[in-house]
Amino acid sequence: MKTVEEKLWDKLYKLADKKEIDRDAMNRLVNYYINFNKWNETQALNYAINLYYNGCIDMILALK
Repeated sequence: MKTVEEKLWDKLYKLADKKEIDRDAMNRLVNYYINFNKWNETQALNYAINLYYNGCIDMILALK
């Protein structure tokens, strides 16, 4: 049985793959939130996932 964090990583990677975003970029983003914001892994993953749902990722991709 997968942990909550493993399920969140799967969800984040699925979203990243759908938008053709490198998984390593998502790893760096989550690690940034953990190291600099002092969030736990679950908080960091949820925040990163919500960037897809609130449109931030689409806005960033539009800048390309």
